[in-house]
Amino acid sequence: MAQKNLKLVKRWVEALESGKYQQGKHRLKTRNQHGQYFCCLGVLREIEPKFERNVDDVLDNCQFNEYINIPAGCYLHQDELANMNDTGSTFLEIAQYIRKKAGITKKSKKVKR
Repeated sequence: MAQKNLKLVKRWVEALESGKYQQGKHRLKTRNQHGQYFCCLGVLREIEPKFERNVDDVLDNCQFNEYINIPAGCYLHQDELANMNDTGSTFLEIAQYIRKKAGITKKSKKVKR
C-alpha cells in the first residue's frame, strides 16, 4: 500500500511541476472564460481517477481522507496543503514541500551530447 501511495505522490508532484495546470484558490477546480484553475489538491483529483471530479467542488466537500499517507510514517494534511495553495505558495513550492516530506528526489535531466 505505501509503495502504491508513493507512486501516486510522485505522479502528483510531477503534475504540479509540469506547468500543465493553472493555479487557482479556494476550490479544487474552477472554470471561467479564461480557462481552468486548480488547487494543488484539485490536481491530485485530476490525475487519480478514483477520486470524484466535480468542476466546482469546494474543499469542504472533498472526498480525500484528512491525511494523505505516504511511506515512512509521513503524512500530508490536506488543510496544510490547501492553506499553502490559498496563501500564495506556487505549485513549484508546494511540490518541493511534498518532495521533502515524502523523501522524493527530483530526477535530473540528462544532457544530450
